[in-house]
Amino acid sequence: MSEGAVVVSAAGDPAPLSSAQLSEIELADTRVKQVGRAVKLAAWNGWSLALSALSTAAFSLSDPTLLLFALVLGGIAYVELRAGRRLRAYDPTALRRLFYNQTLLMVVIIGYAGYGLFATITNPNPLSAALADHPELSALDDPQVKDLALGFGDITRTVTLAVYVVMIVLSLLFQGGSALYYRTREKYLDAFLAATPAWIRELQRRRA
Repeated sequence: MSEGAVVVSAAGDPAPLSSAQLSEIELADTRVKQVGRAVKLAAWNGWSLALSALSTAAFSLSDPTLLLFALVLGGIAYVELRAGRRLRAYDPTALRRLFYNQTLLMVVIIGYAGYGLFATITNPNPLSAALADHPELSALDDPQVKDLALGFGDITRTVTLAVYVVMIVLSLLFQGGSALYYRTREKYLDAFLAATPAWIRELQRRRA
C-alpha cells in the first residue's frame, strides 16, 4: 500500500495512514500468506471435487453405486468450498473443518477402492464365469481360443486391480497431504489473529 493510503477517522473524515500503521499492514500481509495459500487450495479442491461429482454422475445411469459416490463427492465439495469462504474471513474453525473434510474424502476413496480390490480378487475370472453360465458358447471349445479369452480376462483383472491400488496411493498423497497441510496452517492463523489488529483484519477481508 502506498504512502497516500487513507482510512476513515472516527468523525467520518479521511485520515492518512501513519508509517507505523503501514508497517503493521505489511507485517500482517506477511503473516497471512500461509493462510491465503490454504484458501486457494480449498477453492481448487472444492471445484475439482464438484467437477468430479458431475463426471461421476454422468456415468452412473447403469450403476447406482456410482450415483451414491457422486452424491458423496458433491457434498464434500460443498463443505470444502464453504469452509474455504469461512477461512477467507479468518474463521478460526475453518481449517479444522477442511482437515476433517479431506480426511473423510480419503476414507471414502480408500473404502471404495478397497471394496473394488476385494471384489476383484474374490470373484472368478469374468470370462470363466461367463463360460460356466453359458456352455452354449461352443466357439470357445477350441483350446487355443479358450486360452486366449481367459488370458484376456486375467489381463482385465490385473488392470482393474492396478487402478484401485493407484486410487489408494493417490488418495493418500493428495487427500492425506491436503488434510495435513490444513492442519499445519492452524498455528499460522492463530498467530495472525492474535497479533493483527481488528481494523487490519477487516481491511484484508475487503481486499480479498
